[in-house]
Amino acid sequence: MSMRMTHPQRTRIERTRGRRTELSTAAAPVRATDESTAVDKRRQSLADAVSAAHDARLRAQQDLRRSELERDQTARALELNLPPAIDEARRDSLRSAYAAAAGRVSDARRAFERARSVEDAAVIIAKAAADGSRSGRDLANGLMLLFG
Repeated sequence: MSMRMTHPQRTRIERTRGRRTELSTAAAPVRATDESTAVDKRRQSLADAVSAAHDARLRAQQDLRRSELERDQTARALELNLPPAIDEARRDSLRSAYAAAAGRVSDARRAFERARSVEDAAVIIAKAAADGSRSGRDLANGLMLLFG
């Protein structure tokens, strides 16, 4: 009968290490699941933000085109009615209609530029969050809180 002798200190350390790994492995899946759901929610919210920004830009672009068309139609009506046969009241109403249409074009252009900037920012935030670096995630989280 051979009896194998082990060092008592080493046996206690190995047992302690075994317990530590059991404790750490038992807690890790729960934390990883919570983190992965948080990451999935963040990714989904970023994707939603990019989609909403894109839709807003498209609507602003359509509004801009519509207002430009209205302005151009008003300008054509004003040009076609230039002969002296038209009365001054009609000419003044066409001029005021043109000025109003030009104002709507200006407002629509500003809204479109703003929507395009927001869309670009949303894409940059989504790319920063997706690059995997901690600084990118921190930047994306901070900007999402800011624009919330």
